[in-house]
Amino acid sequence: MPHQGSGPNIPRRISSHTTANTSNVEWEWMIRKVHTTTQGDLENVITSVDWTLNAEYIEPDGDQHFSGYSLTTEFPQANNETFIAFPSVTSNTVVEWIKSVEGPEEMDYIEGKIINKLNLSIHEETTKQLNLSE
Repeated sequence: MPHQGSGPNIPRRISSHTTANTSNVEWEWMIRKVHTTTQGDLENVITSVDWTLNAEYIEPDGDQHFSGYSLTTEFPQANNETFIAFPSVTSNTVVEWIKSVEGPEEMDYIEGKIINKLNLSIHEETTKQLNLSE
């Protein structure tokens, strides 16, 4: 009687299911383009930002998977009292503005789309490896 679990020699990494989630990926913001205009007395007012949120997932065996989501966020008209001069704006500030304008529900949705694409990539790679081992 064959020993339970015997059969084709399937690499260990395929038998252990891995799944990306929002807490086990490395997130990276990329600000691709900042659009500015003049509003009244204010110059170089940021009106919109083209950006990408990237995620990288590294499986326990070292295989890497990447996914990202790109969007343009339109900003509301600048407020004279809270205006920050363009040279003083950091990329971290822009990211915080994007998160604020998009809102937590939209940001959760975007992160979810990225995670889904990562898990699809993981599944497709695992399927390819299973097909090659047959």
